[in-house]
Amino acid sequence: MSNTVENAKTNEFIIAKITVVCPMCSNMFATDYIEHMQDLSINSKVEADLHRVIDDKMVRTALLSMCPACLYTWWFSSFKTHYMLPQLVVDAPSISCSKKFAHAILSGRQFNAHALDTAVLALNGWWLARENNEPAKSVWNWLELSIIELEKALADTTINFNKSRYSYILAELLRQSQDFAKALTYFKQVDKRSMLPTQLIDSQFKLAIDKDSTPKFLSPALIEQIFLPKFVNRDYLQKVS
Repeated sequence: MSNTVENAKTNEFIIAKITVVCPMCSNMFATDYIEHMQDLSINSKVEADLHRVIDDKMVRTALLSMCPACLYTWWFSSFKTHYMLPQLVVDAPSISCSKKFAHAILSGRQFNAHALDTAVLALNGWWLARENNEPAKSVWNWLELSIIELEKALADTTINFNKSRYSYILAELLRQSQDFAKALTYFKQVDKRSMLPTQLIDSQFKLAIDKDSTPKFLSPALIEQIFLPKFVNRDYLQKVS
C-alpha cells in the first residue's frame, strides 16, 4: 500500500500522492498518480479513435510526473518511487493539465524519444483538451500536433510496432480534422494485423467518404471485440502488437 496524503476518488479512479525520484536529476518530490483504475468494460465510454473517455482531467494528468527541480516531465511509470512520506518532500509544480503534456513532449524531444512516444503524449493532450472543454483553438492545435507526430512515427522504419493499428488511429484523426482524402489513404492501409473489426474500419471509411468529421463512440460489442478478446485470441494479439 502506498503512502498517501489524500485520495481523490472519481467514478472509476483513485488519485493519490506518492514520493518519486527524478531519473534525470535524482530530486525527490511528491506527485499525483493513479492508485486505482477500474478495468475497462463493455459499458465504458470509448471513442472510435480507440481512446477511453475520462471525464475528470485529474486522471489523465496523473499519468505524468513533473520534476520541480529540472522540470523533466514524463510518464509516472518512469519515475522510481521512494519510501519517504510525500508530505515531507516538495510537491510537483502546479501547472495546467495541457501545459503538463506540452512539457512532456518537450522533454521527449530533448532526450530524443521516438516520434511514437511524443505522438502518444500529443494524443493524450488532445483527448484531455476535449474532455476538459478547452477552447476550440487549443483542441485543434493538439489534434494537428497528434497528426504530425503520428505521421513521423509511421514513416520511421527503425522501430517495430503495430503500424496497421496506428494507421487506423491516424486515419480517424485525419477524418476528424476534415482531411478526408488523406484519411481514406490511411484507412486503406489498415489490415488484419491491426486486430480491428472490419465492421469498424468500414464504418469509419464510409464516414470519411461522406465527409462526416464528428467523433463516434464504439458500441459495447465493438469494445468487447477490440479490448476484451476471448483468451484464445490473446496470444495472437500480443504477437502483432
